[in-house]
Amino acid sequence: MAFQRECQTAALLQTIQAAIRASAKPVYLKKEPKTWKDAIRNLYSFDEGRLKPKIRDAANFISITTSPFPRIRSCFGWLTISGAELPALGPKLWPTGFVLDRVKRQMSPYEDHSAVLYEFVPSQEDAVPPRV
Repeated sequence: MAFQRECQTAALLQTIQAAIRASAKPVYLKKEPKTWKDAIRNLYSFDEGRLKPKIRDAANFISITTSPFPRIRSCFGWLTISGAELPALGPKLWPTGFVLDRVKRQMSPYEDHSAVLYEFVPSQEDAVPPRV
């Protein structure tokens, strides 16, 4: 279930973003983690016990604050779509096929398909101005 793993990863990123935004102080991460242990320590840096003085002053750590953190689209989960529903989308919205390893792949109307549902964020030029 790759789509389930993708949703779990998106949820983890959203949790990290929330920890950074909620913190009045920067989060400190080890530069260039090389081991599993380093990666786990970096992940735990977003936990409540992240403000340890010995880590903040170490030369091989970097700090992260809210300002450079990119916006992350919210992941709402995954769903199953019946292939029989695809023709109802109309030709403009019908998913296009693609070639992978010299084999044309496309969505079959006779099978169920899984989809990951993300928040839609319009580009700046397409953004709808807020109403007052």
